[in-house]
Amino acid sequence: MQYPLFLIIRKRMIQRNKFSDVRLDLMCVYCGNFPNTRDHVPSKILLDEPFPENIHNVPCCYECNQGFSTDEEYFACVMECIIHESDKIEKLSRPKIKRILSKKHHLHKKITNSIQVNKDMVRFEIDYRAFNNVLLKLAKGHAAFETSEPQLRNPTSLIFKDIYSMTILERDSFFSCAQLEKYPEVGSRLFLHIVLDEKNTPYSVWITVQENSYSYMVDSSISQLTV
Repeated sequence: MQYPLFLIIRKRMIQRNKFSDVRLDLMCVYCGNFPNTRDHVPSKILLDEPFPENIHNVPCCYECNQGFSTDEEYFACVMECIIHESDKIEKLSRPKIKRILSKKHHLHKKITNSIQVNKDMVRFEIDYRAFNNVLLKLAKGHAAFETSEPQLRNPTSLIFKDIYSMTILERDSFFSCAQLEKYPEVGSRLFLHIVLDEKNTPYSVWITVQENSYSYMVDSSISQLTV
């Protein structure tokens, strides 16, 4: 399926200054408590060095910041093993993950014990609680950063699926830019980087944090917010 040029735009990550209500920064974007630290979104463990300049960060409390660390470490390690279809450290490519698994034997054992091989197919029984926790954290962080509105309630749905199991139509829909049903809040970062077509219809675009490592898009409609 062919898309107009504007529908396949990807923007590099830029630290844009927002012009929305600064009072929204006076709460942890994950729980609503007073923020006494800031959290990188995405987490640095999901990126490779050298890190991109000006990684996005959001206000959060110390408890939430620390509470995600173990699950994020597991998430990053098991994703690397899934990509390479192996728990063998020497077969992995990310130096950071190789170092973690070499030092943390309990984590390596957890991943090794989750492997199931059936007819030469490698399958990982992932820890769904950890995956849900990390993906929910990332979604809330990106949503708050782009819209200037912390999303404290849990979403109505949380879906994760690997690209290779998607149908062609699913991939086309997923990777195309999202038409916005309404303009985002004036002054928010989402408003600052929308793209207009020839009819001035606003679209949200993919933001590339690190090439071949991490991208995201936030779509704000009348009835829901999608990350």
